[in-house]
Amino acid sequence: MAYVAISNQLLDEVRSKINRMKEAEVNSIPEVTDNLAFNYVPTDFEKLVWGEHYHLKDVIPSSWKRNVGELCGVAEYEHNGHGMKTRLFIKLANKIGVPLDQNSYTAYFSMTEEHPDMAPIIQRDKQVDDINIKWNAISSKIRDFLVNCKSLNEAVKLWPDVRIYIPESYMKRMLAKSERTAEKISKASEFLKQIDTDNAVAAAVGARMAGAKL
Repeated sequence: MAYVAISNQLLDEVRSKINRMKEAEVNSIPEVTDNLAFNYVPTDFEKLVWGEHYHLKDVIPSSWKRNVGELCGVAEYEHNGHGMKTRLFIKLANKIGVPLDQNSYTAYFSMTEEHPDMAPIIQRDKQVDDINIKWNAISSKIRDFLVNCKSLNEAVKLWPDVRIYIPESYMKRMLAKSERTAEKISKASEFLKQIDTDNAVAAAVGARMAGAKL
C-alpha cells in the first residue's frame, strides 16, 4: 500500500463525509410544518397571546395595543441535558391587536410541549437533536482514532471498517501502489518464465570464476 498521512485535509474531509451522513439521516425524518396560516386567529392562540389579560382585550384602548400580522409560539424545554427552544409561526390574513409590549410585527407567546400544534414540531426537533448528538460523538471518536494513527494505512489495518468514513480518493491513493506493484509483479512473473534462470546464475558464477568483479 502507498503511504497516506493523516493530514488536516484528510481529517476535514472525513468530518465533511460524516456531516453528509448526518444530514442524510436528518433529511429522512418526515417534515413537520412549523408555519400555520389563518384568516382570523383561533381563540386558543389569542388566549395564549393575552394570557391572564384575555378577558380585558376588548376593553383595552387601541392606543395600548399593537397591531400584528404574525404570531410566534415558543416552547422551551430540556432534552439530552441541555435547553432547547422550538417555534411555531402563525401568519394572519387580518391583523389583530396585541399587548403593546410586543414586537412591531410579530407577537411572541409561550406554548407548552403538549399543545397539539407544537408537539409534532418538538418531537421532530428532539429527533434531530438525538441524531446530531450521535453523529457528533462518532465524528469526535473517528477523529481521535485517526490522529492517533501513524498513517491511514495503519488506521485501516487496525480497523478495516473505518474505510466507510474515509473519502474514496484517499482510499484509491492508498491502494494505488499495491495495485501497480501487483501489476508489475504479474508482468515480471510472466517475463521471468522466458528466462533460463539456472543458466543465468551459472553464467554469473562462471564470470566470477573468470575473475569478473560482480
